Amino acid sequence: MQAEFSQAREVAAVLSQNPRKYINRLMIGVQLYAVNCEMGRASLAFYSTLKRIDDSLDGDRFDIENPLEYANDIAVQVLEGRLSTDNLKLANAFSFVERRIRDGDNPRKDFVSSVNAMIFDHQRSQERRVLTKDELQEYYSNSFTPVINILLIGINSNLRARDIPEFAMAQGRIYSIRDIVDDWTKGIINIPTEILSLANLSAQSDIEKVMLSETIASYFESELTKGKIEIARLEQKIEAQGEPVSSRVFKLLLKPMKKYIRRHSQKQ
Repeated sequence: MQAEFSQAREVAAVLSQNPRKYINRLMIGVQLYAVNCEMGRASLAFYSTLKRIDDSLDGDRFDIENPLEYANDIAVQVLEGRLSTDNLKLANAFSFVERRIRDGDNPRKDFVSSVNAMIFDHQRSQERRVLTKDELQEYYSNSFTPVINILLIGINSNLRARDIPEFAMAQGRIYSIRDIVDDWTKGIINIPTEILSLANLSAQSDIEKVMLSETIASYFESELTKGKIEIARLEQKIEAQGEPVSSRVFKLLLKPMKKYIRRHSQKQ
């Protein structure tokens, strides 16, 4: 029970930051507990570790003295299979997932790819670097594909992230718009250079000016429309697969995305 109490504290800590934002992600771990306790623990261990790394790099938590060194150190430990006692829950999570791997699976590489995407975010925020449309789509894929791949392996799905590229794209588009104000303030610019140029804006523009731009509003509307189409395609693929656990997981993952699209459309 000690492990459960420890993870319950982590769940409470995450929820205290922003209940509406994180509840669906955490509910995945809770629902997976009902299917398989070890599966649930693994899901929460991966999520809490990656969130801790991401928050430290973003400057949202201050208990880690050198976030970049911390992120790189965990990545090396994961690749070399020598996780320290401080990361015992993560080590146990890998032990569980690696019992379910199939040909071509490499959850350790996926984990490190996810960390590298966070480091990329951290580094580009320092210089307020702007990406092209193609670079931004590649960033979406790099950010979300590895995480969903680990989850799919863990729930013993026949699907892999390469089978459902719509998920990474939709998630990237929708959450980039949802978090635009916070990200822009931190220096994470998720509007492509082509659109900023068209709107006569730059990475140094005030966020208030960005949000008042008709060009930016039109771009956001277009991205949400694309995201809505991608979600519909993804749901068709999940339904065709006929996997109850996968269906439950993606229903939770897609719920806040679909809700955001509905609310945005009502404001138009």
